[in-house]
Amino acid sequence: TSGINTWRRLYELICGHLLRRNRDLFLSLLEHQDFISNRGHKQFTRDPKAVRSASEVGEGIYTEINLSANSIRDVIRRLLDIFSIPREDLKIFLREDRDAEGLTNSVLDS
Repeated sequence: TSGINTWRRLYELICGHLLRRNRDLFLSLLEHQDFISNRGHKQFTRDPKAVRSASEVGEGIYTEINLSANSIRDVIRRLLDIFSIPREDLKIFLREDRDAEGLTNSVLDS
């Protein structure tokens, strides 16, 4: 898919794809311990008011979308592991940041 401009949008699309790929496994995420914080906050819920900023991924399931790019990356990694998808199977191509003129190091180099 092209035309994805934000990490949030990528995360929404991946969640929607995984829901369609294996509905039962995705529904199990509602109670999966890897997606419940130590304080009891759920990453996936049927109640959009239970998260700060909800995004519906399908079938009345919402996910917290108010996350940093690093947090989104971490959630995607956990999802791939749970769905037994090798991480190297997900290819993300980043376009060059036109505003980064003069910067010597890439984000991926750090």
